[in-house]
Amino acid sequence: AKDDVGVSDVQLVIEKSGATEPMRVTLPAAAGGDTKTLEGSYRWSVAELELKPGEEVRFHLETSDNDTINGPKKSSSETRKLTVFSARQRHEQLLAEQREVLNDMVALLAAELEHPFPREDVAKADKAAPDQQAIVDKQQGLLGRLSELTSAMHDDKLSTPQVIAAFDNVREHLHKANRERSRWLGFLTKPNRDPGLTSIALRRSFSDAQINATTQLEKDILYLDDLLAIQNIQELKESAEDLKTAQRDLQKMLAEYKRTKDPAMKAEMQKRIAELGQKMKELIIKMAQIKEGLPGEYRNMEAGSMLAAEDQVDRLNQLIAEGKLDEAEKELEQLANQVENMMKATDQAEKEFGGERYDGLRKELADFAKDFKEIEEQQKDLADRSEQILKDYRKNAATRAGRSLDELVKKAREKTAEALREIDAIEREGPQLYGKLRKSVSESRQSLLDMDELLEQRDFSEAHQAGQQAEGNEHEMESMLDDRIQYGGRETRGQQESAAKSAKSALERTREVNALLEKLFPAPRDVLSQDQMQQLARNQKKQSELQQQAQSLGQKMGKLSEQMPLFGGEQMGQLQAARGEMGKAVGQMQDGKLPSAAASERRAAEALGQLRDALEKASQGNDGGGIPLPLGGGQRQSGNDKSGSSGDSSKQDVVIPQTDKNRAVPRYRQELLEAAKQKAPQNYEDAVRKYYEELIK
Repeated sequence: AKDDVGVSDVQLVIEKSGATEPMRVTLPAAAGGDTKTLEGSYRWSVAELELKPGEEVRFHLETSDNDTINGPKKSSSETRKLTVFSARQRHEQLLAEQREVLNDMVALLAAELEHPFPREDVAKADKAAPDQQAIVDKQQGLLGRLSELTSAMHDDKLSTPQVIAAFDNVREHLHKANRERSRWLGFLTKPNRDPGLTSIALRRSFSDAQINATTQLEKDILYLDDLLAIQNIQELKESAEDLKTAQRDLQKMLAEYKRTKDPAMKAEMQKRIAELGQKMKELIIKMAQIKEGLPGEYRNMEAGSMLAAEDQVDRLNQLIAEGKLDEAEKELEQLANQVENMMKATDQAEKEFGGERYDGLRKELADFAKDFKEIEEQQKDLADRSEQILKDYRKNAATRAGRSLDELVKKAREKTAEALREIDAIEREGPQLYGKLRKSVSESRQSLLDMDELLEQRDFSEAHQAGQQAEGNEHEMESMLDDRIQYGGRETRGQQESAAKSAKSALERTREVNALLEKLFPAPRDVLSQDQMQQLARNQKKQSELQQQAQSLGQKMGKLSEQMPLFGGEQMGQLQAARGEMGKAVGQMQDGKLPSAAASERRAAEALGQLRDALEKASQGNDGGGIPLPLGGGQRQSGNDKSGSSGDSSKQDVVIPQTDKNRAVPRYRQELLEAAKQKAPQNYEDAVRKYYEELIK
């Protein structure tokens, strides 16, 4: 701070929300400074302000001069604002963004329905290109928003894995549709294109791509709308749980105040009651918001009781002020019961939501899970049989080696030690190591150390794998050093040649160890009985059959994914990995590599088990009913107890006040979405669907 007259002091002024007076901290100036200039630094901790998540504080510097004639004048710096990060507020922003993305999907659907590609009319097909390009551009814009949203959701600790998985899967669907449409549009708009490409086949292919994309988009919209409604109910339940916790704390405080009559505790209680009242209002506002996204039969959820509860908070405060503590205790207990009943009603609403509409899909998922369970059990049984054969194979191979086994281990470890000394020589005497060469040297040393440890433990199968890894690294190392000798400068040629010699020697020693270990893995026919070899052949045939069954399950999974965004690339990748392990097991059994085959079979069984478990959870939805949930990475735990029944909540609609009538949500599209979900009369399904498609345009 500077002033011609002189600076008297500098204060840090902190304005906390809700505080009657700002906090002032006089800052120390640097010793020996000029009175016209005050300099210094000051560190202060935000933790001292006891800010809650989402709260903000404003602060600025304020200085006074030394003008004793006209009086000291004050000057202030620019005010800064600090907001404490709130995971809850960030999560609520993402909830709003999810709904905005869903609205963008509806807008894209409207554009698709408004501009169908003319598959039979050549003249109109040429003119349709600009409209189709605009749709492709809309798809790409929506893909960008979905990518940003899903990335933020993955970072959000409050987003459930199921909702994240649903948006990830929708993004995959849209990406696939956009890629296919862009490809066909490129053919359609290509200059000097082959006239044959304007044939009916091309137009029909483009039209089919649009129809498929539109059908998938429509299904994704309806499912996401239901899933977000369920999410809203879950958010409401968590808010109610917070309210319930606050009530319990208040009950304990009231009991303590009845015992002590401490005035300070009374003031604190009244403050807590005010906070409780604010939470009640926030809960009612949230109920008003989610009401718009739910069918009429789910809009009650004890809303009438919650409206009355707001008045009870005021009465509770008054009773405590008047000292009527017994009555206040009863009022608080009644308030807690009302919140409890509301939570039970929301539990029931969550469980039943979408139940009838998704009955068929839940059954398909349950049947699919049974298919997975059957193939999983067969794969486990196959792995068990293979491991038993492997056990006999190892026992017979060790017996065949006899007394020479100890000598073999000793010799193998000696050669491993020699290889390690050569690797050390490369670093000690060789050229400067960098890039891939350093990586190869490091990995080779680690593989050799692992092999020596495994040899000591008599784990010959794993030791052989470590030896093969070391051999591969050393071969790569030798090639890189040979290249350096050929293309490097003369000044380092001697070092290069010395290092290459060490690498070659290490490779020779490692190959000798691997050759020794291979003696412990003879051809299966040399150590297994005829019955065991026949069993091995049956295992190989069975594994091929199970691989084919897994392929059929993958095709079925793809068809189910077209109905709802339940599966994504992660689940398809898991199934593909299981099939890959099955294929490797078949090849390994053919090559006589029984240890590797048994390991591949076990990994395939584990992958199938993980998918089967996820499918069972998805088919159950919410406690065995309601909307099937996407396959995610597990459910977010809640403090709510879902075991309670629905209580005696009324089935009549209760009017819940709007949050802001001047900012009402666009109801038209919401009503269309709700109506489109209703079951159409028999034989009128197509007509009703076309009717709503026309409306949504």
